[in-house]
Amino acid sequence: MILKPDQKTPLTALRIAQLATEAGLPDGVLNVLPGDGPVLGQHLCLHPGIDGQTFTGSTAVGKLLMQYSGQSNLKRTFLELGVKARTSYLPMPILKKPHRWRPLPAFITPARPVPPVPAC
Repeated sequence: MILKPDQKTPLTALRIAQLATEAGLPDGVLNVLPGDGPVLGQHLCLHPGIDGQTFTGSTAVGKLLMQYSGQSNLKRTFLELGVKARTSYLPMPILKKPHRWRPLPAFITPARPVPPVPAC
């Protein structure tokens, strides 16, 4: 698997790869490729040896990825567009109402702080 993190915030992905290696994941199973989004992203999307891709981000970039898929090998493409940080609503029986939850530590970096989650 190839993980191409956002070029401005690669440290979380690199740490995940390090922890995976320490946990015993064999070399070559998870490959993190930090780098320039448009250049590296286009190369990965057009590469005929890659059979599938997923992307979370802007609609404009999602459209490009679909074009690249059509220009290469029609790779399977899964898109989650128009979002920056996913938010989940979980039932919390103790609170008697849904609780808004976001995995904040995964998204906090000095360059991109996450705004506080408003109360429900």
